[in-house]
Amino acid sequence: MTDRDQKEGIGYGNPPRHSRFQKGQSGNPKGRPKGSRNISKLVERALRKPITITEAGERRTLSRAEAIATRLISDALSGKHQAQKLVIEMDRDRENRQQHNKDIEAAKTEAQNDTDRQLIETYLRSNGLDTTFLQDGPPNDQSEATVEPTKDSAPATDFPASGDP
Repeated sequence: MTDRDQKEGIGYGNPPRHSRFQKGQSGNPKGRPKGSRNISKLVERALRKPITITEAGERRTLSRAEAIATRLISDALSGKHQAQKLVIEMDRDRENRQQHNKDIEAAKTEAQNDTDRQLIETYLRSNGLDTTFLQDGPPNDQSEATVEPTKDSAPATDFPASGDP
């Protein structure tokens, strides 16, 4: 190391000032070119390409993904343990995803029902209407619940009372 290097603190992780990136200038000014594909996109594109297969003496055209799935199921049915294990694992994953999606939808519906109930209750109270049926849950006999105004207040309206201009 020279005396200048020691004065400026030049070393590992501390390059000379003249060779450092200038303020406001990127180290990769052009960046990744638009349209360049990652491996995931390349695999997806390859799996969508059509392929012709012969099955039971009949020629069919299907995607490469469908051909792979068909072959995997065929191998599993013919007794290949690795294929059987993979098919069972994939089916479990599919079932778990379906259950997860159902749970999410149920949670969304429950949250929406709570929000709706709160909005209805706020509206009814602001208009002086009875809200006791909301706490009881839905009626047992599946008939429509009736909402009666309480005797000490009348519903609020935007219309002037009769006789007022």
